[in-house]
Amino acid sequence: MSEENGRQPMLTDRGRLWESRWASRDVFEYNKPLRPSSRLREWECYRVSNPRFTFQVYYGHGPGGGRVAVTLVDFDTGEKYVSGKRFRFPGDSLDLDFSPGEPHTLKYEDDGLFLSISYDGAVRQVTVRSDRFDAELIFPDTGDAIAVAVPFGKYARFLYQYKKVFPEFSGHIHMHKLDYRLTEDTAAALSSDRGVLPFSTSRIWAVGGFRTEDGYLALNLGEDFGPDEEITENALFFNGKLQKLGKVYFKYREDDLRQPWRISDEQRRLHLEFYPTFDNYERIGYLGGEEKIHQLFGKIYGKVKLSDGAEYILENNHFVIEQAEERR
Repeated sequence: MSEENGRQPMLTDRGRLWESRWASRDVFEYNKPLRPSSRLREWECYRVSNPRFTFQVYYGHGPGGGRVAVTLVDFDTGEKYVSGKRFRFPGDSLDLDFSPGEPHTLKYEDDGLFLSISYDGAVRQVTVRSDRFDAELIFPDTGDAIAVAVPFGKYARFLYQYKKVFPEFSGHIHMHKLDYRLTEDTAAALSSDRGVLPFSTSRIWAVGGFRTEDGYLALNLGEDFGPDEEITENALFFNGKLQKLGKVYFKYREDDLRQPWRISDEQRRLHLEFYPTFDNYERIGYLGGEEKIHQLFGKIYGKVKLSDGAEYILENNHFVIEQAEERR
């Protein structure tokens, strides 16, 4: 699907999606209706991870509640550390009235946590101060992203996803007296979501970034949403340039997600095997529903083919697959 210059309104006055499309940048103006649905969800999630740890920042709300949380999981010890708070009725305190590509500043502060998320149009920055964490992360906002807007049925339901993998980033993550270093095999990603979804949904988000002899190769893959199989978040990035992928197939044991996964695509550009080594499982209860999230961290092996025919071998590279089911 072709892109247009400028930005366009995302929603009609009735909260319906104007157009179903994908793009390599944020092309929408997020014009939330004056009376938004009670099912509206708005989230920002930043994640950095490598074979030693994952550090994740959540800010947003959905049906049944909201959440501000900073989480670090140490894969060596298996321990998880969390600072933050859940809100049953956040009101408009956690609203995200902006599109992911627009400059913005979010701040949250209580007795146990200070969190700032900002974007000035060129650089994204995350600052965390708590009794556990002292972190500063800086992400130059260069290169393409994958932005996807899809409708759900005839009602005012939609999902807008903006995903980005950052080739370059800097900063520090300290917990108590430990320094969690941002090594060469660390990958950083952003997931920014706006939508009104059905009560019951499932999703897969697979992401990783890899340094090669020719530059930076990144993958962002997902389970299809919406009626059009071409309008998906499936994308390959090489040195910041988007190469759109078609339908992606995930083969895995639903009764045991720790078993190997197989990942392929209809264009035969992905031939991958993913071996999970750590499952960061979380079950979150909401008023009238719940969310079950498996964050699988592990190693990926196989072959990736670029649009020009060049092939790259992945071997023992860090990779993340998030599999979630929601009823809320």
